[in-house]
Amino acid sequence: MLQKELHDNPFFGGAPLPPKTLDVDAVMKELSMQEKIQLLSGVDNWHLKEIKRLGIPAIRVSDGPNGIRGTKMFNGSPAACLPCGTALAATWDMDMIRRGGELQAREAIAKGVSVILGPTINTQRSPMGGRSFESFSEDPVLAGATAAATIQGIQSKGLSTVIKHFVCNDQEHERMKQDSRVSARALREIYMLPFQIALRLSKPWAFMSSYNRVNGIHASEDPWLLGDVLRGEWGFDGLVMSDWTGTYSTAEAIKAGLDLEMPGPSLMRASLVNHALVCGKLSKDDIDICVRRVLQFINRVIPLGIPSHAPERTIDTKETAAELRSLASSSIVLLRNEEGISSLSTGRVDYTVGCASGSKPALITNMIPELRMSAYNAPSQDTSRQKLDEMTIKTSDLFFFDYCPPLPMSHHGAWYADITGTLIADVTGEYLFSISVAGTARLFVDGTLVVDAASHQTAGGTFFGHGTGEILGRINLVKSQPYKVMVEFGSIATSLLQTHSIESTTGGGIRIGCAYQLNAEEEIRNAVRIAKHVDQVAIIAGLNSDIESEGYDREEFGLPGHADRLIREVAAANPNTAVVVQSGSPVAMPWMQLAPAIVQAWYGGNETGNAIADILFGDVNPAGKLPLTFPVRLEDTPTYLNFGSERGRTLYGEDVFVGYRFYEKSNRRVLFPFGHGLSYTEFKIGKLNIYTSEKEDTITVSISVQNLGSRAGAYVAQVYISQRQPSVARPIKELKGFTKVFLESGEEKTGTISMSFKYATSFWDEQKNAWAMEKDTFDVLIGSSSYDKESLSTSFEVSENKWWSGI
Repeated sequence: MLQKELHDNPFFGGAPLPPKTLDVDAVMKELSMQEKIQLLSGVDNWHLKEIKRLGIPAIRVSDGPNGIRGTKMFNGSPAACLPCGTALAATWDMDMIRRGGELQAREAIAKGVSVILGPTINTQRSPMGGRSFESFSEDPVLAGATAAATIQGIQSKGLSTVIKHFVCNDQEHERMKQDSRVSARALREIYMLPFQIALRLSKPWAFMSSYNRVNGIHASEDPWLLGDVLRGEWGFDGLVMSDWTGTYSTAEAIKAGLDLEMPGPSLMRASLVNHALVCGKLSKDDIDICVRRVLQFINRVIPLGIPSHAPERTIDTKETAAELRSLASSSIVLLRNEEGISSLSTGRVDYTVGCASGSKPALITNMIPELRMSAYNAPSQDTSRQKLDEMTIKTSDLFFFDYCPPLPMSHHGAWYADITGTLIADVTGEYLFSISVAGTARLFVDGTLVVDAASHQTAGGTFFGHGTGEILGRINLVKSQPYKVMVEFGSIATSLLQTHSIESTTGGGIRIGCAYQLNAEEEIRNAVRIAKHVDQVAIIAGLNSDIESEGYDREEFGLPGHADRLIREVAAANPNTAVVVQSGSPVAMPWMQLAPAIVQAWYGGNETGNAIADILFGDVNPAGKLPLTFPVRLEDTPTYLNFGSERGRTLYGEDVFVGYRFYEKSNRRVLFPFGHGLSYTEFKIGKLNIYTSEKEDTITVSISVQNLGSRAGAYVAQVYISQRQPSVARPIKELKGFTKVFLESGEEKTGTISMSFKYATSFWDEQKNAWAMEKDTFDVLIGSSSYDKESLSTSFEVSENKWWSGI
C-alpha cells in the first residue's frame, strides 16, 4: 500500500521506482577499502554516502522529534509542527501516538526523507533541562511506551527512526564534555529502561549515541554501552550513529560499535581511519563489521523507493490540520477547575489583551514583514567587495547551519551580509533593538549605530552554543515615520568568541529583535482595569524557545518577566480567571490559589491556538494527564543540588528517586502530581480483577469504568506496583502499566492493562549485575494519578527469588 501511495504521488512524477535492495555480501566484496571508509560517515548534514556504481543510494535523514525539517535550517520548506514530546506523552493515548508517527512518516516522504532523527527519549530528571520538552516523561515506563508507539507509527510506513540520545543526555550545560556520574542501578532502572522498553516493543532500526560521558567514557565510544548491553544483552541488530559532531575518536568509536559518524564531511574518520589501519589500531574486520551494518540499514529503507537527492515539498491539507488539532487538544491537561471553565462562550469574547513578557524583544520581522539580505565576500568597508547572493527573507531568526553563499574558488573563510528593511513606528517612544549572533553584527537605524555586537561579545547559549548572549540598544522613534534599518553581519569565522571550532559546521546565525518599550506598570494596570469589567478572563502565559531550547538550560523556574505578577493581579481583580500555561516542562505557580482554573497547554504545534480554544470553550473535553510532576519550588526538586555540570562532572545524586519517586519517598508536597489531569465529566471505577503468572510473564489488571457525567470523556487508568519488604531502598510505588478508556455519557466499560511480570516486579541488583525479582508480596494500586485517594488496590505474590537479563 505504501509503495502505491509513494509511486502514484506526483512528487515523484507518477513514475514507479521499483526498489532494488542490495546483496550485502556481494557489495561487500566489490567495495574498495576507501569506499568502505566513506560509508562510515555522512557526506553532508543530511545524507549518507552514495556509491552509484554499486547501487548504494544517498539516504536522507532529517530532524526531528516534532516535525520534519528536511535538508534546510535556513529558508527551508515549511513543515507540519506536531506537539512537543511532553505534550505527546500527556495524551497517554498510544493509538493516537501511533497515528502521529504515521503523520510524521507522510511528512518525511514529502521531503524525500527515509530516516527520522527521533524520538528523543531521555529522562527529565530536572525541570531546568533545556531540551526537556523534546522528551516524554520523568517515568521510564511512560517514556518507553510513548517512544515505542511513535516508532511503530513511523516504521509501519517503511521509514527508519533513530531513537536518541543513548544515554544520560539530560542537560545542555557542557553537554559534550560533562560526565554523567550515575549508579548502575539508576542507570538501568531510570535512564536506560525507556530505551530497553522501546526496543522490546517496537524494534527501532537505529540508535543515536549521546554527546556526554557516562561514568567516565563518552557514550559514542563506550564498548560496554554500545556492545555489551545494546548489541549483546539486548540483541539490537541495527545501526548506531553519532549525534552531530558527537564522534570524538577514530579507532575507539569504531571498535565500540559506532557505525556511522554524522554529519559529513568526516572529522574523525576518512584519512584518520587509513592511519589507524596502518598503525594497527584498527583491522579490516573492524571496518567490515560497521560497513555491513550501514548497508543492512540502507537495505531497510530502500523499499520506500525515495530517489537520491529527491526534491522537497510541503503538505498543507485540511486533513493534516485536523490531525494536528486532535493531537494538540488531546495533550492539554486541565490542572485545576474550581469554577467550571467549560462554560466559556465564544459569543461573549469582547476583548483580548496581550503582553510580551519574555526577556527578549520580539523578532523585528513582526514590524518589518520582509527583509532583504545581500551576501558579499568582504565587509562593507571594502569598496571592491562582490555581491554573491541576494534574497528576500521573512524571519529575522536566521541560522546559517546549512547555508553559504557561492564564494569564489579562491576565497576561504568569512562571508558577510547586509540585511535591510524599512520600519514604520506604530507609536512614538523608545524602541528596544537586540541582536544575538554567531559571528559579528552591527545594527543601524537611519545610519545611527544602535546595537554593536561586533566590538564586544559575551558567550551565550544561542545557535547551539556558538552564539552570543543578547546585546541590546535603544532609540526613540516617531509614530508613522519610516526608518531604514541596516544590519551588517559577518559569518561565524569573524566571531570574537572561542565557542566555535573546526567541529562546527555552521556558517553562523543572527537573531534580530525589535519592540516598543512597554511600561510594565502601566500595562499591568490596564490589564487589571479590563479584568474588573468582564465576566471571565483567560490569560495565556508561558515559556518559549528563548527559554527552552537545545544549546542551553533554563535559568529560572518561574515565568519570565512580569508574567507572574500580571497573573496574580488580574486573578485578584477577577475571581473568574483561567490561566493557560504553554511550556514543555513545569513552572512555578505562586498565584495558583488565586486562579480557579489552570490549563497546561504545552507546545502544541501548528494547531495550538485552536486546541486551546477547543478546551476553553468546551468543544473538547480535556483528557490529558501529566507525564511530569509539577513541584512547588525549584528547591523541592530531587536535582536541586546537583543539576548542571561542575568542573565537567554531573552527579546523579538522587539515584533512582527521580520525579514522583522522590516526592513520595521524601513526603514532599507538590503542586500537581504525576499522572494528574481533570475532566469536564466525572468517573467511577470498580470491579477490580487481577491475573498473574510468573511462568507466562504476565500480569493482567481489569477494572470497570463508568462515566457519571453529562458528556463524553476519557479515563486514564494507571497501575502502580509496590514491593512490601524489599532488600534495597525502592520507591513507594512505580508506574507499570496504563490504558485510556473512552466513554459516552452514562456508559460503562472495562479497562484492561497487561504487563510483563518480570518488568513489573524487578529492580537492578548491582551485586548480581542482573534484574532481580524477590520473593515477597506486591501491592497493586490503580487510579487516575500517582496520588489518587480513590485508587483501588489488590496484591499478588512472587514465589521465589529470581534473576534475569536481556529484554
